[in-house]
Amino acid sequence: MNIRTVSRAWISLVLAIVLALGMGLMAGCSASSSDRGQEAAGQDAESSATRTVVDMQGNEVEIPETIDNCFDAYPVNVGVMAMLGATDSMQYGLPRLMSDNWAWLRELDPSIENLQTIGDDATASAEEVLTIDPDVVVISNKDTAATYKEAGINVFMVTSATTDDFLESVKKSGELFGGEQQKKAEEFAEYYQSNIDLVQERIDDIPESERPTVYYVGGTTAYNTSVKGNGIEFVTNAGGVFALSESDLGEGKEVTAEQLIAADPDVIIVGTNNRAKGYDSLMSDSALSSLSAIQSGAVYKTPQGTLPWDTFGPEQSMAVLWMAKTLYPDRFEDIDLVQEAKDFYKTFYDYDLSDEYAELMFEGVMGPDAA
Repeated sequence: MNIRTVSRAWISLVLAIVLALGMGLMAGCSASSSDRGQEAAGQDAESSATRTVVDMQGNEVEIPETIDNCFDAYPVNVGVMAMLGATDSMQYGLPRLMSDNWAWLRELDPSIENLQTIGDDATASAEEVLTIDPDVVVISNKDTAATYKEAGINVFMVTSATTDDFLESVKKSGELFGGEQQKKAEEFAEYYQSNIDLVQERIDDIPESERPTVYYVGGTTAYNTSVKGNGIEFVTNAGGVFALSESDLGEGKEVTAEQLIAADPDVIIVGTNNRAKGYDSLMSDSALSSLSAIQSGAVYKTPQGTLPWDTFGPEQSMAVLWMAKTLYPDRFEDIDLVQEAKDFYKTFYDYDLSDEYAELMFEGVMGPDAA
């Protein structure tokens, strides 16, 4: 074999190797591209995955598998969101959340302080909501919800007119997020119901005629009852009897000094965000100074947390114990309310409540900086 023949053979071998390598590389690139394509398709499928939940109005609502942008247009429900550990899904909030009334909520969940706000106080127009492109809007007002739906906004309805409603709203909020949030919602509902059951068991033998009568101040004056579902059940779940007839109770209704003097309640409860003004009005009114509750010192302001404890919010689960101990101190002397509050906030908010802050809450102070 001469040199030219060897050279041709060598060149053919080299070309064959190069060709094989090239085909291998092309196959590798093709496989790599295919893998990347499959991975991208998987990610797209994951990001577009949805599930269906049913709200409190029975509406089926389609939501992303993971909610990244939930707008809560029902401010009193944000405390529930914080309790469930769902506020990391919130990017925006209503301006009301930054007011003094929500100071304890921002203390318990500092992430709320960082929310961008839209709207005016406790409302936002459909146009404003559309600019933030939420995955879902949690809302209570039916009319506003209808407006949002017409604009193509995904809404999830919750409401709280009774204790049962409130517990259902918490469970529904848990279902909205699923997983650990749903588990915590169930845990909370069990805790709340267990407190109601405990109170009812301990006072079951007391006839209604022997139960303490209660007058509830819910407005800025001593004569404004403003009692709705939450205020009524706040008292009755703890074994109280209203000193005035049901026809005298209701939002915006006022009674007269003569009615109060005739009813002469055993206990007076001053609640809602108006408690400071309501209390001052009551205690400075000379026409009411002879009331038995005032004479005996049985006038109490409701504690404050994420909301006033007499409002349908997470703390009303403890409020039934506070109210029962207020009305029947001898039957509930074993209940340490400060420890109860500490355990509650640790369990449901992962927050270590100090003795100092607990005292401020039980005094009805609006927030840690308002003392």
